[in-house]
Amino acid sequence: MKALLLLVLVGLVGGVSLGRPVRIWSHQEMLEKADLVLIAKPLSTKETGEISGGNGGWPAMVGIATTFEVVAVLKGDKALKQVTLSHYRLRKASDEVEFIDGPALLKLDLKEGRAYLLYLHRDTDERYTPLSGQIDPGSSILKLEEATH
Repeated sequence: MKALLLLVLVGLVGGVSLGRPVRIWSHQEMLEKADLVLIAKPLSTKETGEISGGNGGWPAMVGIATTFEVVAVLKGDKALKQVTLSHYRLRKASDEVEFIDGPALLKLDLKEGRAYLLYLHRDTDERYTPLSGQIDPGSSILKLEEATH
């Protein structure tokens, strides 16, 4: 009986895990490592023409530049009025359904009028990238529950 119980427990705990490791960042760690931390609203988005992935099992991704209106700067240049965020979307909408355990890319709704808390890394003088990286940017680009005025 003990052997059967042990076998069941091992089966529950040591079952097949479908997933890839994703780093979990604390807010304090992101605040310390970010070049820019702000609250902002997305204004516009456009494709950059850059293509990434599409080989080695990853789906093809298209580069996106989203311009944000700065509401408040928590760390960085307080004079900023707008910021451009470089990120990606899947090249084909069907990849979202077909690709299991793929990148957790940003989905920004410009019409919603929501503000986001952004922890950013300076990419160039004009563009920033998500601090947590391009594959899983969600931990450093957080939708705020109430829109900020």
